[in-house]
Amino acid sequence: MVNEQAVTGVSYTQGNALETAQPKLTPVYLCDFLTGFLGTFGAMVALARRAKEGGSYRVQVSLCQSAMLIQRQGLLEQFKPAPGHLSQAEFESYAVYDNNTSYGDLKSLGPVIRMSETPPEWSRTTPALGSDKAEWLLR
Repeated sequence: MVNEQAVTGVSYTQGNALETAQPKLTPVYLCDFLTGFLGTFGAMVALARRAKEGGSYRVQVSLCQSAMLIQRQGLLEQFKPAPGHLSQAEFESYAVYDNNTSYGDLKSLGPVIRMSETPPEWSRTTPALGSDKAEWLLR
């Protein structure tokens, strides 16, 4: 998160937007989230193409290129009253708590889309970095 925001100028842009005298990190994992969304979209397009035309397709995504895509979009003026901004009460209604982890009690924004038949959940708490053996879990 930090490296991609720094090397692509996102931290500089965030600092300017906040009118600070120094670069600042965005309050979300901007590069990680966007790269995940773009990779998922690419996989969906590839699967649709395979279903129609056959063949196999490669999807490549890049944390830095995702940040540069955002940089090329420019900034919105007067963003604070923009639609979609969550109030503290709205955030709390979607908050997910993960207590007693190796990092202490954690709170994050959970899924904003809820499905009646497949509710989102974690099968276990947040592990300490490096505590799990690298392996594929087949189900």
